[in-house]
Order: sequence, then structure tokens, then C-alpha cells
Amino acid sequence: MRGKRLDVPLLQGMQQQQPQSREQAELLQNFTIDEPSGAWDSRIGYERFFSRLTSGFVPWALLNRIDSVYYWSKRNGALDQILYESQGFIYALVDWNGGTYSGLQLLSVSPAAISEAPAQYCEFGKWLIITNGNQAPQKFAGWPLPAGATNIPLYDVGFDFPPPPPRPRALEPDPSVSIPSNGGESSIFLPRNNERGQGVGGKAGEDNSFTYKISFISKTGSESPLSDSSAPIIWTTLTAPKDWQFAISLEIPTGKADVVARKIYRTTNGGSLYYLVGTVRNNTETLYQDFARGEAITANPAAPSPTESVPRPALSPKFCATYNSCLFIDGGEADSQRLYFSTPLKPDEFALNSYLEMSTRQGGSITGLFSYYNFLIVMRQNCIDVVTGSFPNFTSQTILENIGSTACDSIATVPELGVIFATFSGVYLFSGNMEYSDKPGLIKISEAISKTWRRVNRDQLVRAAGSYSWKAKEYHLYVCADGSDVPNLGLVFHVERKSWTQRIGFPVGCLTTDQQGNIIFGHHTGAAAGAGSQAGLFVVSGRRCLGQEIVGDAPVDNAPPTWKFKSPWLDFGAPNIKKKIHYVTLYILTTGTHTVELTAYKDFSYTGTASGSCVLQRPDYANQPRYDHSNLGSSAIWESSLLTEIRYSVDIGSASHFSFECTGSNDILLLGYGINYTSAGTPTVRGRSA
Repeated sequence: MRGKRLDVPLLQGMQQQQPQSREQAELLQNFTIDEPSGAWDSRIGYERFFSRLTSGFVPWALLNRIDSVYYWSKRNGALDQILYESQGFIYALVDWNGGTYSGLQLLSVSPAAISEAPAQYCEFGKWLIITNGNQAPQKFAGWPLPAGATNIPLYDVGFDFPPPPPRPRALEPDPSVSIPSNGGESSIFLPRNNERGQGVGGKAGEDNSFTYKISFISKTGSESPLSDSSAPIIWTTLTAPKDWQFAISLEIPTGKADVVARKIYRTTNGGSLYYLVGTVRNNTETLYQDFARGEAITANPAAPSPTESVPRPALSPKFCATYNSCLFIDGGEADSQRLYFSTPLKPDEFALNSYLEMSTRQGGSITGLFSYYNFLIVMRQNCIDVVTGSFPNFTSQTILENIGSTACDSIATVPELGVIFATFSGVYLFSGNMEYSDKPGLIKISEAISKTWRRVNRDQLVRAAGSYSWKAKEYHLYVCADGSDVPNLGLVFHVERKSWTQRIGFPVGCLTTDQQGNIIFGHHTGAAAGAGSQAGLFVVSGRRCLGQEIVGDAPVDNAPPTWKFKSPWLDFGAPNIKKKIHYVTLYILTTGTHTVELTAYKDFSYTGTASGSCVLQRPDYANQPRYDHSNLGSSAIWESSLLTEIRYSVDIGSASHFSFECTGSNDILLLGYGINYTSAGTPTVRGRSA
């Protein structure tokens, strides 16, 4: 009887749907892709953010879970900064102070409940916008931060109220009258025909009446709502030779710390329209002298209408995004189905009608915002919308009905593919150009791991954390599964293979990616796990350990993560025919003298048969030096990994379906597998009749 062989020279990824492709796997756990060889590589782990420190988990040793983290890169990566949130505070990481590390507290907010979205961040020019649903959105200028944590460049977004109106001082028009008699407060006389053409006031015997308004200009160049009109300043111009003109003394208010200038508007004599008469380019002076000549101000810009700028429309928004040079924020808890947008390039300036009403379509509250290419993705409880267009003519439409998401931190951009995000029903890839198509590509990419996705705790999807690493070419998504209220299951989408693997043992609570493509994550438990436990920020790396623990006063590497490979259930093209499996061969690249055990399964059984263990060295040659030993001072040659076949004997009798599993914590570079079997043509037993 002639034997047969099934060859899979290169595994592609996970596929849990039946029937399964032989190039896929039932499970690939804790693997990445080795770029030179394309093999599945177990050499992963994570380490402390400050890996060289001997003082443990400074500066996070006393913090519980990290709720949010954001890497902010400026000046092409030459200036970067990390913000993180924990226990109701948002900090900026101080890592430039001569080797002394600390967290500079920026905000004190209500601690994010485990079922609520953490703080959200978006970049707007030189500013970082922060929203948390508990207070006014903030804009942060970042570096340089002052020593001693004073005068932090952090300001409210928008204006709470219009400025108070200015107060013109009462005018005494007669220079022969002693001030302040007759109620006069100020008189700065200007000759009627002075060379500069300055002076306020009409002709001899003419009545004069002027009113003023003022607005604030913030550090972003945004203009506040106009103040109410001042009380009018009224006088009658005297006859010659006392027909003077005047500079009006105007008491003006100051604004908050982010106000850098104030604009003064005035009517013409007896008029009702306001025109710009001057700009005070500071926030300190409280007295302004207006000497702009009467009707000449009509050549100046007119005052903005009352609808062009209004007080911040959302008191405490939860979500923010930058799209088409406008800042978008939701209406917060009180107005959760309305989306507001600012004037272009002016994140503090909101017009009266600059909003989109999302409640016109069923979909529920806004649960996340993300800007991509030429559209804005709007997550909602029961649908996914997109916003397109330009200011002020933005429009929205639904692209995914009856499927919503609260996973606001799962969204990430993947070059050449599009936007990946998690929903209640799975993970979707959104691509296309909304300028030329009303229906961009929307593909569900989690069908291959549908069995795993059923384990996800939907009530805690708001805690899902996702980010893309261009260096590893991987999208990482960590979700709460099996009833957990913190992320405990990692799902990694490998862009090159367009396939998934699992990550187990990585305590990710939130994550971000830095300029170099490194994935930085915040611990999902922190100091709450006990004294000396892991806390703070960590980096996914090739270091073969699951972080460090403090033993005595020194950090010690934990054991490396456990990897696992389980083959698909194979029927060899004939599920109704019994097969006898003789050998399983692993195609690997040598990694040392450690052993790998193999367990064989038949006909969907949960109990397997141990099929021995083999060393990951070439069987017909002398062992290579181990990779994790330096061999310094010896004559040994550092050798490259070599392709070899590791064969296991299998004895499970006849089977209709066959699967096998390998697991371990030592290094492995797994390419594929081969199976030797024979088929006698014996059919399976007919179906039961009772």
C-alpha cells in the first residue's frame, strides 16, 4: 500500500471556520512574522518602558491601571511626548530631566469607569486636543514645559461666555471746564484738522453717539463671540473755537490665560453697524484710547455677526477629531447625538449653526470619532456613519446599519489598506475614496477568527484597544474576553499575510505606537495587583519575557510567553474515508537545543495522544551553537538558522479527521508542516439509527 504526503511549506494564519484550509491553523498563539524568512517567530515579549532603570516601575509604581496613553510626535520625531491617564488624572511623562523620571499632572478628571470610554486625544496643528466627557475640552501646547510644574500651557477649548462689554468713560467736551466736574471723566483734545486725521466727533453743534463691542482672540487665532453693546457715549460738539475732536477713553476687560489680543469695534456716529477700530495685542492693558476718525472706519472690516462665533456649544464632550481643518466634538452626555465643528483652522471658534444632527437617523449616541483621508468616521451605538464635505457644508451618511460599536480606541489606519476598527459583530476594514464613491469598501476581516470573537465581552467593548505598527506590519487589538472587565485577549492582524494570530499574557489596558513603530501599552491592572507588581508603561519587543518583577531591589525578567500552534482539522480530501497517520514533519529554522513536544488528535477529540519531543537541531549533523549564548572567547562560529525537518512518529490508529498541536516557551521559527499517511479506502461507519 503506497503512502501519501500532505505538504504545507508555509502557514498563512488562523482560520476557525469549517471546513478549514490546510494552509491555515486552528490556533497560532504568541507569534509574529520573521521578515527575512517569512516564518512564524515566537521571539516576542514585552519590557519596561525605561528598561535600563534598576528602580522598578518608576514613575508609575503607585498607579493602578493606565486608562489611556497617547504618543505625540512633533518636528518629525525630534520632539515627542507621551501622555497617559490613570486614577482620574492625566499626566505628561517627564523624561528629559537628567535621568529623573516623573509624571507632570495636567488634568484632574473624574476617574473613568471601567465601562466608560477613557480620555480621547487628537492633534490640531501645534495643539493636542483632549476630551474626557467630564469637563471642557482642553488644548495642550506641549513642550517646552516649565520647571516646577507652573504655568502649564493647557487651556480650555472654546469660549465659555462672551466678553463683558467695554465701558467708555464719560466725555467732557469743554476744555475750560475742570475735570471731573459735570460728570466728565476724560478729555483728550485733538485739533479738528490735525495732520494725522485723528479724532472722534462731529461738526460744531452736532450731537454725537457711539457704542462699542469687544472680542477676545485666543492663542489659536480664534475670535470669541462679541460682547454686548456698551453704554453709549453721548455729547454735543461745541461751536468754534471749542469744536474739538477727542480720543475716547475705553475701559476694556481682560480674558483668560490663552487670550493674546482683543479687538475693539465701534459704530459710526449714531449708527447701528459696528466696524473694527483697533486691536490690543496683549491681555494686560485695561484702557484703550479710540481716536479713529468718524466715517473713515467704514473702510475697516465689519464686526462679525452674532452667529459667526458663539460660546462653546458642548460643555463636556467625550470625543474629538480633526477633519478638513476643523475640530469636531460631540455634544457630550446631554447632547450625545449632535456633532459640532469649529471654523477652519480655529479650534476655539464655533458658529451658531455649525453642527450635524445625527438623531435624524436611528443609530443612538456617538461613541467615537476618527479622521481618515477625506472622510470622518463616526461610531455610534447601532451604526457606523461617515462625514464628508467641507466647511460649512458637511454631510453625513450611514455606511453600516444595525451594527454599532463602542470601541473608540480600536480604530487605526493601516497604510495601503484603510481603517480597521472593532464593532459588536467583528472587526471591519474600511477603505476607499469618498470623493469619487458613495460606497467605499467595507469588509469584515474577522470571519476567520469568528470562534474567538464569540468570546469577546460586548459590554466591555469600550475598553478595546487597537493600534498599528508599521515596523512589525501588524495591527494589535486587545479585548475583554471570557467575562473579564479588562483586556485579556490580544488579536493581531498581520498585514503581509492578511491573517490573524492570538496574543496571550500581555496585560494591555491601552496602547499607542511611537514614531519608530514600537507599540507602547499601559498596564491593565498596575499597583492594584499588589506591592511590587508591574505598573505603568511597557513596550512590545523581541525581549523573551513577559515583563519584569522586582526581586529584592532589582528587576528580574519573567518567563517568556507560551506559544502554541494547532493545525487545522484535516480530512485529506476524503472525510468519509479512514486514514492512518504515520508521521508529522515540522518545517523549522534551527533555534537551539530545546525540545518541542507534539500532541496528535483524531476526529475532533478533546483528548490528544503525546507523540514525543524533538530537539530543534538538524538531526543528521552536529548541533549548532545556541542562539542565546554569545560564545565569546571561544572558537565557535556564530551560525545562521538553517532550514530543517523535524519528524515525529504518530500512532493514533485510523481517523477520518486529524489535527496536531505543538506548544512551548522557547524560541521557534515555524514555516510549515508535512504529514505522511496511508488510506486503505475503509469508509466511516454509517450513521446511527437510534
